[in-house]
Amino acid sequence: MHNAGYEIKKLITNRLTIYIFAITFLINGFVISRKPSTIRTYYDNKSAYDEMYQYLGGDITEEKVSYVTEKYEELYAKSMSRTLSTEYDESLRTGYETTEYSLYSEMYKKYQYILNYSDNIKNIRSASEENSEFYDITGNKALKEYNQSILNTYNQRNIKDFRETKNWKYYLGYSFSNLCILITILCALKGIFSNERETNMSMMIVTCRYGKSRCFISKVVAGVVIAFGITAAFIIEDFVMFNITFGYKGITNPVYSIEDMQYCIYDVSILKYIIIINLFRMAGILGITSIVILASAIAQTNLVAIVLGVAGILPFIILNEKEIPFNIVRLLQINQDASTFNSIVVMDRPVIYINYCLVTGILMSVVIIILAYIVEVHCSTLTGRERV
Repeated sequence: MHNAGYEIKKLITNRLTIYIFAITFLINGFVISRKPSTIRTYYDNKSAYDEMYQYLGGDITEEKVSYVTEKYEELYAKSMSRTLSTEYDESLRTGYETTEYSLYSEMYKKYQYILNYSDNIKNIRSASEENSEFYDITGNKALKEYNQSILNTYNQRNIKDFRETKNWKYYLGYSFSNLCILITILCALKGIFSNERETNMSMMIVTCRYGKSRCFISKVVAGVVIAFGITAAFIIEDFVMFNITFGYKGITNPVYSIEDMQYCIYDVSILKYIIIINLFRMAGILGITSIVILASAIAQTNLVAIVLGVAGILPFIILNEKEIPFNIVRLLQINQDASTFNSIVVMDRPVIYINYCLVTGILMSVVIIILAYIVEVHCSTLTGRERV
């Protein structure tokens, strides 16, 4: 591992790597800080909403439900009869009945979602139980197991209190940092092998005692460590910047308290869910790193390594847009697949889609690294050169 430490030091002290990391890190932070201005409704009545939240947030009581319902129905009736006042009224939180109606409509919708959530899950379980019994009678094992998987996924769920979770909706939908990570890793690892050939050091290295397999392993370990370090830095930046920008309300609430995540396959808190999706993200980064390592093993120069790296990653981006499951890039933004129950049939058995993506992604990464080993350590027909 001493050699791996040396390789890590060599990579992180590269000026281009430092510059690219600093630039992408600052750009990512700027994009997050500017996020509220791109969301039209974020600043609308924000102070009035915060004031209302002070009273309505926390445990849901009959008093709070009655208050929200009565105010909403009163303003709704005025809206339907077109009698909402457009005159300024200092007794109202927002100053105007029209904006007051908008505010209470949003709050009423959130309360209704929380109050009805448990019943919605019960309906899903009831339908799945009926389907499971039906397919058991008809002998359709695959569909019986599919419905059984739904029952196992959606246990008795309920949301006990109201916490603002819009901030986490924005966080989970944010993906610009993935682009920053890809650019930084590509620039940091492009020369992990090709740089030795560009500086005419490759022949000297392979003639040394540990210049073949052990050197390859050290470089791969260093590459993976650097890639994970870069990713961790952006994950931390995303989390901190979103908390500074939007606040951290509701982080201990169930993840399905976010309306877009009502059918999430994980019954965990928002904080635990963030940890889970970032672990999937790391698995995706392992795949990206393996592609860059293979590109560097093939290339004679760093420039060619960058071109080959982009060419290797681009097909996976295209496959991701077409929602092809056998895909490394899918793991970088797995939230879209974890937000609802989705399975794929493997050997006549339903497998949770994101678990399938995780296993195939890791296996693909291992295969790509083995290919890089063959190219770098043994005779290469791809590059037209022969190694000692």
